[in-house]
Amino acid sequence: MPVPTAHVHHYDVTLTLDAERAHLTGHARLAVTGGGDGLSLGFANLRVDSLRVNNQRVAYDQRSDAIRITTGRSTRDTLMVDLWYVGAPHMGLNQETYAGERLVYTDGWPDEVRGWLPGTHHPARPATLDLTLVTPSDLEVIASGVAVSQTRDAEERQTRWRLDAPVPTYAFGFAAGPFTTLSDTAQVAAGPLPVSLHLLTDPEPAAEALHRVPEAVAFFEELLGPYPFASLAVVQLTHPYAGMEFAAMPTVQAGLFDAPGTLWTHTPESVAVHELAHQWVGNALSMADWRDLWLVEGMATYLTAWFYAHVAGEAVALEHLRALHDGPSDHQAAAPLYPENPVVPAAHLDRELYNRGALVLHQLREEMGTAAFVALWQQLIEDARTTLLSTERLEEAVASGADVDAGTFFATYVYGRTYPAVPDRLAPPEVLETAAWHTADGPRYRRTMSPPAR
Repeated sequence: MPVPTAHVHHYDVTLTLDAERAHLTGHARLAVTGGGDGLSLGFANLRVDSLRVNNQRVAYDQRSDAIRITTGRSTRDTLMVDLWYVGAPHMGLNQETYAGERLVYTDGWPDEVRGWLPGTHHPARPATLDLTLVTPSDLEVIASGVAVSQTRDAEERQTRWRLDAPVPTYAFGFAAGPFTTLSDTAQVAAGPLPVSLHLLTDPEPAAEALHRVPEAVAFFEELLGPYPFASLAVVQLTHPYAGMEFAAMPTVQAGLFDAPGTLWTHTPESVAVHELAHQWVGNALSMADWRDLWLVEGMATYLTAWFYAHVAGEAVALEHLRALHDGPSDHQAAAPLYPENPVVPAAHLDRELYNRGALVLHQLREEMGTAAFVALWQQLIEDARTTLLSTERLEEAVASGADVDAGTFFATYVYGRTYPAVPDRLAPPEVLETAAWHTADGPRYRRTMSPPAR
């Protein structure tokens, strides 16, 4: 999946949702650079009723998966593109019934977001978002970003959400359904952070299962830098996968809350912590190419193990990290972590990227030392506004700033097929301490009737 020539930097979107039919009426205003005279936007089956560029009607050709626009502009111009569209998406929007009530939610990865949003859908094209949702009044609504306004009458609820930090469009998400909302305020680096749970199942045991989410925020802030967004909502959904890293609203499969499991077999907490780690690595720090998936998924997997070393002790976390070492007996993987040729992301994503990726990053930490490893990732995230995350960039950073033979390391473990040795330690950094506002007595969330706003 190649990087689009154009780059949509900001999306201002209004969607009216018919929840009975999973039908949308939408208007998207896009701030675009780099498109030139032949601007192409990824978009699926919704019918475009009107399209303007800088408030002027222009010619366009709508196909099954894209819109080709004749702009009459040079590649140096910044364009404001307005599209009005309508229809029932055949991808990227799910409509279900949960406990006899309607539930509608998005599914964006890798580019399914084009089912409801025209744009440049590649991780190398991160963007900010303003999203206005008009939904039936009886549905509770949550979306990426912070809620900035809400109105409601007997028929409709209108909410507006703002995401100020650029993220890949697959991390844009929203859900409308019969949620019970529990909320709290955590004290983090930037000040009070709204933290909320949006639950489909019995709220008390669900909140108990997720009560260490605020502590995970504090841990990752110490390790990686400030939390990237203005709020955090953890949302239960009925998607078939364990979780999804929507920006500022990581999701967890509702069925996991009813299934028995251990700390490491897809418990709600471990999934939530993994998706929370993605808020830094994958969302705020976006990939340059789909071949860099091993870095994103491997780091989130490793950070999850590292968090449990912090809260549960080294022995517990090390047991998990060793369990990831499930390669073949000759310690040779079937394929490199970073393929030589471009990939189709859905076909490329497999468990090796998570497991072996985490082990390789642990090996890198062992060879660099914890302080240098942490400083490296802090710098990568600090530079995220101007520089994307790539395997090549990581190798260059290691080569220039660490006492490691980066060429041999990457040739062996990343571009080659060798598994690292079985880990024998996973001690937490000594500088990290449990946040002062964490309580060991259980959840501190308060029941509220609407999403948090500030």
